[in-house]
Amino acid sequence: MATRVKTVANLTHSIAAFAVLAALSLTACGGSSGVNGGGTENPVVPEEPEDLIPEPVVSTAALSIDEADAAGITELLKYRMPSVDGDITIANAVVLIPQGDAPEGGFPVIGWGHKAAGVADSCAPSVSANLRGTSAYLNQLVENGYAVVAADFEGLGTDDAHPYLHLASGGRSILYAVNAAVAEYETLSSRYAVLGHSQGGHAALGAGELADELRNIELTGVAAIAPPSQVADQALALNAIIADSSRSPADRVQAAGVYLINSALMSKGVEAVNAEFNIESIFGSRGDELLNSLEFSCIDGLINSLVSATAGALLVSGSVDSIISTQASEDPAIQQYLNELEPGGKSTDAPIWLMQGLLDETVFPQSTAALNNLLTGLNATTPRIIEYPSADHTTVVEQSFNDVLAFLAVVFNAE
Repeated sequence: MATRVKTVANLTHSIAAFAVLAALSLTACGGSSGVNGGGTENPVVPEEPEDLIPEPVVSTAALSIDEADAAGITELLKYRMPSVDGDITIANAVVLIPQGDAPEGGFPVIGWGHKAAGVADSCAPSVSANLRGTSAYLNQLVENGYAVVAADFEGLGTDDAHPYLHLASGGRSILYAVNAAVAEYETLSSRYAVLGHSQGGHAALGAGELADELRNIELTGVAAIAPPSQVADQALALNAIIADSSRSPADRVQAAGVYLINSALMSKGVEAVNAEFNIESIFGSRGDELLNSLEFSCIDGLINSLVSATAGALLVSGSVDSIISTQASEDPAIQQYLNELEPGGKSTDAPIWLMQGLLDETVFPQSTAALNNLLTGLNATTPRIIEYPSADHTTVVEQSFNDVLAFLAVVFNAE
């Protein structure tokens, strides 16, 4: 018995160490279907894109944001966007506009996509004083003369459900936030770039694919930092680590944590787009706590709820099937969702830059390399991939900042 207790303690310590990284950086690793490559066509394709949202702005309100001193205007923007069910919904974004007079043509605009936060309304960046830890980073962009439009993503902080990592939903969340901001603030240019990290990098790629829905604003470029892709293949790799008893407890616990939380978030995304999906069927006999936590907890809370359950599951059975089955993606609804979330189903006219840390254990470097190859064959403009040997999923954000500035200089100054 003493040996068993010590083993549980070691596993618990391992997942706690993993939580420090994952709480800041989790993104998608869903089920394990055989889906690979580009996504399906999107259901909403308006005949007259510029008329789809004739009144994009719902309201604006002043907002106090920590570490955003470079901004002369910080406001919450409520805007209209196409929802995943083909209707029109209301979403939230935070607008940061530099102090001082705008340059000729207006401040260039960055549509920002945030990292994974969770699916509960309390996880929306706009309800956090520091935009869930991103305000200082965005402030640096404002200091360099860019207006930032930071979308919460569809369903966060609203009455709707959040379609986690749904490519079209994330892409449109950014696009239509920019569309509304340009309509509302006369100091903004109609030329914009999209930039995002993790889930937000994935959404930025979606925005690039759907940019032609809005003809009154001009996309100049797409920059995606550690964007999830090849999701099914990554899940297979994680499941292999979880099942490999020759791997260290720390490796197995880390893989299990990434797999479980992202599978849980993904299952909520499926539920958001498919009313017939039975989410309870995805969770095992010990998964109730995690399922319940999705309704009110953000990433850090979800990790905390998994510590003992994951350690116990690995110790008792060597798997986490009692929490979420590793075969969950055999459900047809999940397979369809996995297919729809993959970037690379449609070409993007603007330049694309990918930025990837080589120590990333959440979005695998080989997945982003494969994405780069896919986009190279699809797009007229050859993507550029920049790799950072000492960066993981979190530190790549700061390590890539100078390259982000170089990207913005290129795409906004290009003739």
